Amino acid sequence: MENVNFKADIDDILQFFSGFDIDTEDVIRRFDDLGRPTGDARVCFKSPEEARRALDSRNFQMMCGRSVKLNFV
Repeated sequence: MENVNFKADIDDILQFFSGFDIDTEDVIRRFDDLGRPTGDARVCFKSPEEARRALDSRNFQMMCGRSVKLNFV
């Protein structure tokens, strides 16, 4: 995920992906060297098909006031 609002937390990301089988252990919020959140996060889906479905349905959707870009890593 890119362009994630700095104030977004894991619960916001879980809500963004509601309807998908993910939980807190599947989300990694990234931080810089000073411990501040960056504008990206990682989400692990249960299958490539679920990841594709998430990309198709949530790419460039709004989360916490920002349009979030999704891509495969």
